[in-house]
Amino acid sequence: MRRILVVVLLLVVVAPSHGQETAPVEVFVQQNGDSLEVFFANPATGLSTLVTVSNFPAELNPFRELSLTANGVIFRDPADGIPRLITPSGQIVGFEFIPQSTEPLMMIDWVLSEDRRTIAWAEIRLTSLGWQADIYSARLDGQNLLRLPDRPVDPVQVSRRVEMVGVSNDGRLVYFDSEHPTELEEGQVFVGYQKIIAYSQRIGSYLNLPGEPTCTCPVLIANDGLSLLRLEPTAPAFDLHIWNLNDNTERVIVGEDVPYPQAGGLMMNRDRTLALYMASDGVEYVIVLVDLSSRTERILTEPSANPLRPVRFIDRSTAIVMVDIVEQTTYKLRLDSDDITQVADKIWLGSIQE
Repeated sequence: MRRILVVVLLLVVVAPSHGQETAPVEVFVQQNGDSLEVFFANPATGLSTLVTVSNFPAELNPFRELSLTANGVIFRDPADGIPRLITPSGQIVGFEFIPQSTEPLMMIDWVLSEDRRTIAWAEIRLTSLGWQADIYSARLDGQNLLRLPDRPVDPVQVSRRVEMVGVSNDGRLVYFDSEHPTELEEGQVFVGYQKIIAYSQRIGSYLNLPGEPTCTCPVLIANDGLSLLRLEPTAPAFDLHIWNLNDNTERVIVGEDVPYPQAGGLMMNRDRTLALYMASDGVEYVIVLVDLSSRTERILTEPSANPLRPVRFIDRSTAIVMVDIVEQTTYKLRLDSDDITQVADKIWLGSIQE
């Protein structure tokens, strides 16, 4: 408890505004044997709530299995694979509208909007024709439920499935990978996306995005669904392609010396001036900073045997929070000096406002 409270003071990134009485709740997770512990720590009251999820496999990546919402944490329930919500009060509640199907499913994949209040999900099943999915979006309270139209069966679905990539805050723009591998290739350490497709409720149809498909690349949907970021390998570096999907224009940040063959974990700050990604050769990992204004990039961290994952820009984008998933520790890195300070002995997921 004492450790968490010290960390909260260091990591508060959403300062209460005028007239706002409640401080943000900081959320941490920790794998303990075959159980996942989720902590909600309130810096204003000095209290924390612990929720334990049993039978949570230790090899799972919490950033793949958990999603921070505006009012809690969504997790994939190990009992049945259905997403459920853990609230700061310690309750575990289901979504009455997920799943929509009454038939057995192989899995449910989901993604949240930038405001963390809208969810898009795919209900995936394996049939004699291959992997098929029904795709939906809705507010987390179940409002504005939308079912995307059925798509023709593609022969590639024999070995490829749908993977959710992004959704706009209003749920009217939904993005997914239509040819996602069912498992990582040998030696692959990051998730890549093959063919990104968008659905626009405004025009009522599916759209192929610019340049798709080009590679199995890291992709990020940002700017409330209006920007597509894609890292493309150009040894010995990665070019960052930024598409404005509103006017179909493209910017390219030419990669510099990043001597690693794989990349992933792409993220961008709120001002859309900086981006981060992870790079690796399968043995060592580094974090790379991309300055979108100066169109430059540089390696921020020394090579590490453990994956260091960036979580969030903080302090007006003068620092980042990153976590060591293996050691389950959290660090703060200052971008002006590259100084790194350990600030938690647990994994920080982020902040929520009660």
